[in-house]
Amino acid sequence: MVDKFQLLHQPNFMAKQIFSTQKEKDHAVALFRELRENRGWQLYVKVLESYIDNLTQRLLLGEEKTIEEVNRIRDSISVHKIDKDVPEKIIKMYTEASIDEANPDPYFGSEDFTKKP
Repeated sequence: MVDKFQLLHQPNFMAKQIFSTQKEKDHAVALFRELRENRGWQLYVKVLESYIDNLTQRLLLGEEKTIEEVNRIRDSISVHKIDKDVPEKIIKMYTEASIDEANPDPYFGSEDFTKKP
């Protein structure tokens, strides 16, 4: 069974459902880069971070009586974190994918040469 909160992080799911061509992926990356800089989005992120902090504090205070209440709060935190990170995840997903597709050599990156065994 697929975890509903991790569905966004699966490149194949999103590629098939929304961004089926490289042109659509490139356009999405450009739009999400613009979105990150938008003051409305930045305010929305602050609101989400406030919700996350508030819910985390509720968990730390232990006021919930049942495990279902605790799980509901944890799910809310997860959803808010996913919402907050959507633009960054999509930009990263499709920017890295295009780099990998451009050069199929697995040892292309300089970081491969700097790793110590």
